[in-house]
Amino acid sequence: MRGWIERGGLALACAMIMLAALVAAGGESRAAGRVALVIGNSNYQSAGLLRNPANDARAVGAALARLDFDVMLATDLGKSAFQTTLADFAEKSEGADLALIYYAGHAMELKGSNFLIPTDAKLSSDSRVAFETIDLDDVLSAVAYVKGLKIVLLDACRNNPFLEGMRLKGGNRAVSRGLAVPKEPDNGLLISYAAAAGTVASDGDGDHSPYAAALLKNMETPGLELAMMLRRVRADVKEATENRQTPFEYGSLPDREVYLVPPAAGQPAPKAEGAEVSALSTAYPRAAAPQDACRDAGTHWAAIRDKNSKAFYEEHLSLFGACAFASLARAEMARLAEESLAGAETACDRLAAGPDDPQRIASVAGLDLAAVDPAAAVPACKEATERFPGEARLFFQYGRSLAAGKDHPGALWQYRKAADLGSVAAMFAIGLQYDGGEGVGADPAEALAWYRKAAGLGHAMAMNNIGYFYDEGRGVAVDKAEAAVWYRRAADFGNALAMLNLGFLHAQGQGVARDDAAAMEWYRRSASLGNARAMNNIGYFYDEGRGVPVDKAAAADWYRRAADLGDPLAMVNLGRQYELGAGVAQDDAEALVWYRKGADLGNAMAMNNIGFFYDEGKGVPADKDQAMAWYVKSADLGNALAMFNVGTQYEFGDGVAQNDAQAFQWYVKASEAGHAGAMNKVGFFYDVGRGTTTDKDQAMAWYRRSAEGGESAGMFNVGVQYEYGDGVPQDYAEAMVWYRKAADLGHATAMNNIGFFYDEGRGVAADKAEAMTWYRKAADLGEALAMYNIGVQYEQGDGVAKDGGEAMRWYARSADGGNTSALRSIAVLYHNGDGVTQDYAEAARYVEQALRRGDEPTHQEMRDGQPWSPEFRRALQQRLRGAGQYQGAIDGRFGASTYAAMDGVFGADLR
Repeated sequence: MRGWIERGGLALACAMIMLAALVAAGGESRAAGRVALVIGNSNYQSAGLLRNPANDARAVGAALARLDFDVMLATDLGKSAFQTTLADFAEKSEGADLALIYYAGHAMELKGSNFLIPTDAKLSSDSRVAFETIDLDDVLSAVAYVKGLKIVLLDACRNNPFLEGMRLKGGNRAVSRGLAVPKEPDNGLLISYAAAAGTVASDGDGDHSPYAAALLKNMETPGLELAMMLRRVRADVKEATENRQTPFEYGSLPDREVYLVPPAAGQPAPKAEGAEVSALSTAYPRAAAPQDACRDAGTHWAAIRDKNSKAFYEEHLSLFGACAFASLARAEMARLAEESLAGAETACDRLAAGPDDPQRIASVAGLDLAAVDPAAAVPACKEATERFPGEARLFFQYGRSLAAGKDHPGALWQYRKAADLGSVAAMFAIGLQYDGGEGVGADPAEALAWYRKAAGLGHAMAMNNIGYFYDEGRGVAVDKAEAAVWYRRAADFGNALAMLNLGFLHAQGQGVARDDAAAMEWYRRSASLGNARAMNNIGYFYDEGRGVPVDKAAAADWYRRAADLGDPLAMVNLGRQYELGAGVAQDDAEALVWYRKGADLGNAMAMNNIGFFYDEGKGVPADKDQAMAWYVKSADLGNALAMFNVGTQYEFGDGVAQNDAQAFQWYVKASEAGHAGAMNKVGFFYDVGRGTTTDKDQAMAWYRRSAEGGESAGMFNVGVQYEYGDGVPQDYAEAMVWYRKAADLGHATAMNNIGFFYDEGRGVAADKAEAMTWYRKAADLGEALAMYNIGVQYEQGDGVAKDGGEAMRWYARSADGGNTSALRSIAVLYHNGDGVTQDYAEAARYVEQALRRGDEPTHQEMRDGQPWSPEFRRALQQRLRGAGQYQGAIDGRFGASTYAAMDGVFGADLR
């Protein structure tokens, strides 16, 4: 095998920012100066397509138009167009009574500042953020000269899709998945996040995000005061997300009632409800309290108890501190203080936060599970969950700390609590536990159900895992097309592993059309995010010329990149490049270095290759014992090739005592692991009764299995069985079919046999010229028997002109290739002076070589003594005397002493 390939985001969706300058009731409602800028960015060049921003923008723009706004609508703005649009709107909004900016798209936080992301941003490193994005402060500048109140509504699925591929300079970890708390807004500006700073807002499953849907539901309601509208939006969002998302406001509203749509004539205007940070209502002035100080306490408490506002509760205590509801107000203030602390950094966050948890607070980077110290993290997280029982992230982190300590049942229990509180990371973690059977019985169907829950909330790795389940048929029927769909979804969220898997499907043509160029593109995207296996696969494509021209140097470079990142498969492939001298200087010692690195990481193929190097003495002195030890290590890890090699060691007694029974068992193991060459060996052992009983039917069955596995030797042996009628009726035509199949895969002996069939007219019409063609094909591949047959053709003039010299040349090549019959034929040519000068001594020398190499036909022919001349026989007796085997007369007469001498040298070179 030349090389090997395998398969194997942080989604910041729809950030929506609304800045609105609204007018107060009391003479200013629906003033003429209403302007709005509406932007929806969906089609990101480097982060995939967002579903909802364009829908949200169009719907909000239409609603604003119905509210008499002069609306500017723009979609899919790059950096330059974004800046121009803001500048145009700054001019348009100057002096307006009411202005509004709405943005839907990607956004991010860096070092405490918030940025909107244009569609052409690449953000390959954090140093490019300032140059490729729009600072939120610049957006606010576009309404700097608005006369009225300014309100900012920001809705963000805040996971940053650019973060995986972003290089963080100097170890900087200031890029977070949440948006930062804004700077203290200027007077007359309210900023409302769809979810509290550092937490996640959902993109939703419908046509709009939960926050956008709530705005659209409430913003056109007549007589609905602005503060009450925001309160209703908050309630609708919490209900839609099952309390996983709570909008939060910063800044202030005026102390008068504000409407988007004023009350109809005669409709009583609801009392202004304010906002958490507003100047308080003056309905209960501090001066001149009534004689009954508690008379209005119940009414006031009824009006504010659901406000969830520290300011209102403080007001209640200042007015009615000695009355019946004061204790409730104090309890609510204590609760708010505790909830505020819950969002602050804890020891549990520092010790056990997950780097990919979208609810991880922005002040910590998170730790890989292997880096979590359970001794410190478990008690810290236990304390944190007891103190803040409503914080999903803390229960998830508690679960991680238990998992780090191998308490998987305990981890599962805490993950379930976190999932119940809306933690998508916990849902994914539960899926992993059911997937791997950690802390619970393995249950692919249950794992899939949890992956689906997490995927539904935008978890990219969960989407990838769903794709893998369809890919492998885990918990569902195998469906490569559905696997591709899920991989694509995860890839669109920036998941590097999904990109790798999607590339693999394109490379194999599974579930999608085979497309090497598309596979290479996905591998490149995954590699750009740091995926080492994708880099290895790019190397393989350059190695094999798939989707790109063959470039061995580029292949070696990509293998090295992947290997430097710790990919053991790439280490094997880079070692192979050094072994072959492909794209690098040939260097067995360097190849062995890389194989050892791969082996140190548990790669079975690397172990097998180390065994092969010891077997052959490549880069190290030959050591059959070491070879056997490495083959066994690799085989114990399930490597079929290593199992085959262990079988070979037993078959030939290399590094172990020769043992056909052990060889047979290892070949069976390798066969069960899918090694087609081993299946052919099993067939051969049944064929000749080595290590097992002779069984021609079993032999044929194993040869067929080998052939079906693509093994040319198996195809050849099926042909042999048909040629000789072993295990099947003799059938030359069928033998020819199988020889051709083997020949198509480059099997040289099969080519020779096809030539022989044409030579003899077996299964085909005799055709000497065609026979010669096939003999030459086989000879070109180094087949010594074919070279011998070409020599015969020239010697006899079959299919070619008779030519003793050419026959001599082909016999010599065949003999050099190990064919002992060719030695006898060379002797005949020297004996007869055919193509060479007649030379009985040379003839005798070649006969002696044939005898020494154990050629039985030559041995038998010498005992018969015919048709060799007396001169030759005397020359042979002379050579036998020179070999110390013959002491009799040199008389050309072969008797007992001559025969004994021949027996003495026969097979001598094989002993």
